[in-house]
Amino acid sequence: MNPVAESLDRFRKRVRWLNAWRGLAIGVCVGAALASGWACLDWARIWYTNWRGLGLLACLGGIAGLVAGLLRRVPDEALARSIDVRARLKDRVKTAVEVRPSTTVFDRPQSEDARRALESVVPESIYPVRLSRWHIAALALMVLAASIFLLGNSPVVHGPKTPSERAELKVAGQKVERVAAPVAEAAQKAQAPTGTKLASDLTRFAQELENGRLNREEALRKANDLAKQAEQEAKDRADTAQQRAQQAETALSKYQAKLAEDSGLKPEDLEKTNLTPDQEAALDQAMRDSGISAPAPQLSSEQLKNMGLTRTAERLSQMTPNEREKLRQAAAVRQAAIQKEIDRIDKLPPAERKAAEQERARLQQQLRDAQKLGEALKLTDEQMKALRELMQMPEMKQLQELLAKMRQKSQQMAQEGKAPTKEDLEELKKQIEELTQAMKDPKAREEIRKALEDALKQMQSGKMSLDAMQAMMTSLGMIPSSQQGQSGSSDDEGAYGKTDDDSFANTGRVNKSQHEMETKGQTSPVGVRGQWRNDKGEEWSVSVKAPTQVGNRSSVPYQKVLPTYRKAAEKAMSGGKIPKDQEKRVKEYFESLSGGK
Repeated sequence: MNPVAESLDRFRKRVRWLNAWRGLAIGVCVGAALASGWACLDWARIWYTNWRGLGLLACLGGIAGLVAGLLRRVPDEALARSIDVRARLKDRVKTAVEVRPSTTVFDRPQSEDARRALESVVPESIYPVRLSRWHIAALALMVLAASIFLLGNSPVVHGPKTPSERAELKVAGQKVERVAAPVAEAAQKAQAPTGTKLASDLTRFAQELENGRLNREEALRKANDLAKQAEQEAKDRADTAQQRAQQAETALSKYQAKLAEDSGLKPEDLEKTNLTPDQEAALDQAMRDSGISAPAPQLSSEQLKNMGLTRTAERLSQMTPNEREKLRQAAAVRQAAIQKEIDRIDKLPPAERKAAEQERARLQQQLRDAQKLGEALKLTDEQMKALRELMQMPEMKQLQELLAKMRQKSQQMAQEGKAPTKEDLEELKKQIEELTQAMKDPKAREEIRKALEDALKQMQSGKMSLDAMQAMMTSLGMIPSSQQGQSGSSDDEGAYGKTDDDSFANTGRVNKSQHEMETKGQTSPVGVRGQWRNDKGEEWSVSVKAPTQVGNRSSVPYQKVLPTYRKAAEKAMSGGKIPKDQEKRVKEYFESLSGGK
């Protein structure tokens, strides 16, 4: 190995570290330039950032540049040429490391001369550590990024005007950020793009509050828009939940129809029990004629409808074979009597027969109703037994009740904005697992279970949206904490409405008595006649200043506390908490109390 090449190793290490030092500056330049661009986006409210993000970007750029400098290859020829120039060795090292096609008698002396020259050179002396243009540019770009970020987040440009308002909105932003994550998770499970967008908007709103990019008026306006968006999202999720519940009902009806068919009950057999109100009346009459008492209904009309059954089918299935036989005989007797009466009218003379046409038409309708009832009574005892077993299956009734409960909860969420509680959702989930597990048909079980679980996910997503809306509005003081408690949250910070003044302590209360009392008021209604006058006269009003008639009396003269309340009002006006059009009225009020001072 060439001895000169070995002597170059210590110079090569020095050059590598200097390359790393230069690469660090270049990398920081690139990172700081990107950070400046990010700060501009932050100023324009397009993509928010913070000190950590900007610093991390610059650090990552510096690390990348440093590693690239360390790994950069340093060829022997280039290094030798650099050493010759810096140490003024007159191309000794370059000549010694040149690759020749063949050796000569001068090679060894040249190598020895170059090696001795290199031994007298210190790498640190010819390769000192210096600040280059890249280092100055990196520093300048970092200052630029910091300046843009500071100016963009300065209250002078926009945002809260006082430190207290900024701190208050920052706390509100942290609360909003905490509720955005559950909304995104629930929306992802429910496959709801609008819910994902709501979560993204909530996260962005939280960043704007934390970074002080909104004043209180802007924050309240945007929170109101997000609240409307959350309400619409909850309504959409509720509508989708109802659709999923309807799919489950359809699947359940198919499953019940299959069970009925397996039991010997065909659709045409069940159709025989579908009677009109007049035919139902004929059945009631036949039961009275046979001395049969009407059985109490076990299923609701909605449950029967979902099962594809009728009230007549339920009543017939609850009768004994003897009772049904009596009804058949009574129906046959009634048909014979009606037919006999029709035959009598047909035998009348033409004039009388024409006068009895309406009566004959009524009897014809009664005959058809009796025949329809007779068809329903032709169902065999085995078919009635299968029908009774189908209606008495506990899992069917419980599934119907579960579907009704889910429809009720989703309707409340869509129409009233009332989200189901966490306990309600857990109970529904448990019932879905238990009831679908009891079904025998795997295909129907999976179809119904999937539809019910999808409906439950939609309801959970809607609940998350409503809970996020309540938490957001409460954190900004837009609703009292008592209202937030209705949605299941116990966080009452930032709620307004709490006051020590009990001037209105008895409002919203109606005095009641358990004993009868005579009213003392007397009125005399009088009607006034006249014509409307279009003339516009002057309006007048009377302002009365007096102590309140309810609440506790204060022992402190108001002159002593007036400066404190006046200062609080001025602070509220400077903080934008009082509308501009009302500030004059507030000032005039305090001026009137202080005599214009």
